[in-house]
Amino acid sequence: MTMKRNYYLVLGLAGGMIICLVTGTFMYLHVFAGGPAKIINKNIHIYVSYLLSIGVIFHLAWNWKWLSRTTKEVFGRKGHE
Repeated sequence: MTMKRNYYLVLGLAGGMIICLVTGTFMYLHVFAGGPAKIINKNIHIYVSYLLSIGVIFHLAWNWKWLSRTTKEVFGRKGHE
């Protein structure tokens, strides 16, 4: 179950990142100069970034033990290499 949950979360995060990349590029290049399309693009960018932030928090929480253990392993062995 845990592996499946992480799989779907990572897929969602990757999809959200692609959406943010595309909408951010559109804003940078002024693809939609004005009007409703510009507002919709900006709103998509903002709300997807909120969802990404929540997803990253879940990802860190679900993998906290591994992250903590690996960090100790990486930084806890001073002078052994």
